[in-house]
Amino acid sequence: MKPLDCDGLINGRESRGLLCRVCHEVIEQGATDTCPDYVDISRARVIAKDAHGGQRYGDEDYFDRHVCDVVARVRNGDRAACRHVVVAYLHDVVEDTSMVLADLDFTDEIKLAVDAITRRPGENYFDYIGRSASNEIASIVKRHDLESNINEATPESLVIRNRRALEILDITEHLASLEFEVRREEGQDRDETAKSIDHYRRKLKRIT
Repeated sequence: MKPLDCDGLINGRESRGLLCRVCHEVIEQGATDTCPDYVDISRARVIAKDAHGGQRYGDEDYFDRHVCDVVARVRNGDRAACRHVVVAYLHDVVEDTSMVLADLDFTDEIKLAVDAITRRPGENYFDYIGRSASNEIASIVKRHDLESNINEATPESLVIRNRRALEILDITEHLASLEFEVRREEGQDRDETAKSIDHYRRKLKRIT
C-alpha cells in the first residue's frame, strides 16, 4: 500500500484491471477503482480521533502517538488492505473509550474484527490474544498494535507479555497454513504435515 498520512489521504497508483488502486485487493467488476472499505478510512479516522480525545500515551496525545503509529505500521505491512486500515483506526475505541460495538456503523466484517481485537472485561489476556488470532483482520492489526507498544518506555514485564502474545499470533498463523496444506496432501507429505500440526498445537498450549 502506498503511504497514508494521518489525515487519511491515500495516494494510490492507477487501477490495474479489477484491483483496488489503493491496496490492490480484488474488487468486483463495475465497481469504483477502490475497495468499498476505502471510503470508510477517513470516517474511521474521525471517529477514533474524537473517541480518544484527551487521552494520553505517556506525555503524548494517544491518537497521534499510538493510533496513528499502528495505522502507519498496518498500511506499510506486507498484507495491508483498506479494511485493515479501517480496523487499525478503530482498534481501541471499544476497549478504551465509552463507545460500544453497536455505535460503529460499518460492515459486519469490520465490526467482527473490532470485536475480536477488543479485550472484554475480566478476560484472560492470552485467551484474548487467541481470540484475536482467530480473525484474519484482527490478527494482523493486533500484531502491529503489540509491536507499537514495545518501545523504550514500555515496562519490561509488558515487553515480555507482548512478545509472548506475538509468538501466539505467529504460531496460530502457521497452524492455519499447515491445516490448509494437510487437506491438499497425500501419503508421506500429509503425515509429515500432520506431525508438524501436532507439534505446534502442543507448543501453543504450553504458552497460553
